[in-house]
Amino acid sequence: MKRAVVGAILAPAVIGAGCGGSSNVQDYCRRGVEKICGRLFACDAQAAGQQFGSQSGCENQLGGQCSATECTGGRTFDQSAADQCLAAYPSTSCSDLQQGIYPGVCSQVCK
Repeated sequence: MKRAVVGAILAPAVIGAGCGGSSNVQDYCRRGVEKICGRLFACDAQAAGQQFGSQSGCENQLGGQCSATECTGGRTFDQSAADQCLAAYPSTSCSDLQQGIYPGVCSQVCK
């Protein structure tokens, strides 16, 4: 689970993909954090509980990074890719999550 927790801490940067500045992007980041924390607790509730206390504790800790994200380098937020990314998280394998492997479409959120 240690790898999954490390992956979850890095995940807001991945799911936010540096995208922010608008309420849509910040909402996407918060919803992504909810999905990641939900998956962490579904994969190994005991280890995730030791790290975060609860799923809401996980969401609060990781979600704090959402307000500081933005698309960089002239890229723009793609709502369709964001929706696909969020939809892919529930089926992400525990093994992938523990290795820090996230749905490929999540890398397309900022284009």
